[in-house]
Amino acid sequence: LNKKKSKLLGRTLFVREKGKHGAIMIVVGINLNGSIKNVAVCSYKEVRGKPVKSKMFLRQFKRKTLKNSFTVGKDVQGVTGATISSKAVTLGIKKALALIKTIYG
Repeated sequence: LNKKKSKLLGRTLFVREKGKHGAIMIVVGINLNGSIKNVAVCSYKEVRGKPVKSKMFLRQFKRKTLKNSFTVGKDVQGVTGATISSKAVTLGIKKALALIKTIYG
């Protein structure tokens, strides 16, 4: 909420996706128009692929919507040596968008 105007600016959703060695917790900020505002990895237990937590990897999701395919190797550049983690984070983000659309339209 924008406290000055009491106006809803977007929604935030926490999602958990299965990685190779444990759960990956992701927080996704979504604009009211259904596009991604920001993404962060909150918890990560994988042995490899820690770059999926990096701003460099995560910023590629900004402004994406459900119209994007969210396919590693197509419209998402995965992390070398961390295919499972890259796909898990990508899937979690897409699930967050789909859930928000289902709940709020």
